[in-house]
Amino acid sequence: MPRISIAMSTYNGEKFLREQLDSLAAQTCLPLELVVGDDRSTDNTVAILESFAATAPFPVSISVNEKNLGFADNFLATASRCKGDWVAFCDQDDVWLPNRIADAASEVERGDEDLMLVVQAAELVDASLNKTGRRLPDIRRRRIVPPNGHYGFWQIAGFSQTVRSKLLSEFDWSNRPISEHPCFRWQPHDKWACMLANALGKTAYLPQVAALYRRHESTVTGDYERQSLTNKIATASTAGEDQYRFLQRVAHESRDTLLRLSEATTDATMKRRLVNGAEAYNRLAIIQLARADIHGCQSLGKRLSKLAGNIKSGVYFGSPFTARGLSSLAKDISVALGKSRVPSENASQTCD
Repeated sequence: MPRISIAMSTYNGEKFLREQLDSLAAQTCLPLELVVGDDRSTDNTVAILESFAATAPFPVSISVNEKNLGFADNFLATASRCKGDWVAFCDQDDVWLPNRIADAASEVERGDEDLMLVVQAAELVDASLNKTGRRLPDIRRRRIVPPNGHYGFWQIAGFSQTVRSKLLSEFDWSNRPISEHPCFRWQPHDKWACMLANALGKTAYLPQVAALYRRHESTVTGDYERQSLTNKIATASTAGEDQYRFLQRVAHESRDTLLRLSEATTDATMKRRLVNGAEAYNRLAIIQLARADIHGCQSLGKRLSKLAGNIKSGVYFGSPFTARGLSSLAKDISVALGKSRVPSENASQTCD
């Protein structure tokens, strides 16, 4: 049976914490341990943890940070202390169903050494655990995604992840790339795990619901309100030249990070895969620049010329790591024709 540790980050979580802890104790397959990093809570969070630890059916380790780290660094620091071969990220306010660890463990046993990440479906619920009728992640069938089989900016919520521990303990996470999402300065913990898992091996998706993902007024991350198709299109159309140039920078930083990690490892297979991942990010950066150029051109003829070049060079179709398909092509056609253009603070007057 795989040794799975639970890494939990806490901060002023007294309202929902005990409910989550009780759900961990009710797992049909118990974890190797629960490792908690508390980010200097000022409420009863630590007392609740200590009370649970006294009777928990598995070892519980509680560490209070000397200074506030923020949720991402706290998660990564906590995960780095885990002893298991696999680490399951655990939020303080969700509820795990009894099959959460057992299903992940079964998938690990079923997989091979290339399996780096297991992702499990969850029900989206409100503060009182009332179901919203939505699943997130909404996984409908078991599937395995190969290395670099996800989009370069792909990210999946941390609570749904069980990660091979060496991704979190053997690679320096203190110098992460900037985040492509404006609400974070640096890559959050779950994006870091996704980037490494995508580069280094396979990801397994499991459709069996394994957790209740609680959203409430104090939730730190995520906006999962339903959007109409019209709203989705309107949101997508707000990305213009500046956004694509920013994403080019993110891709370059991700490339440089993977190259740095490749130089630090002595594992030949990991080194090769990290270099391959870096090359994929370099290609992604080129594509972001190509799309930015369409937005930056003031001349209709030059926008259409850029668009034709992008189509010919495979900007929209090809590798799942870089290509975004018909939706991106449709948007860029609209931009090239002048029907949907986002002004840039640094808009070019001409485009060579």
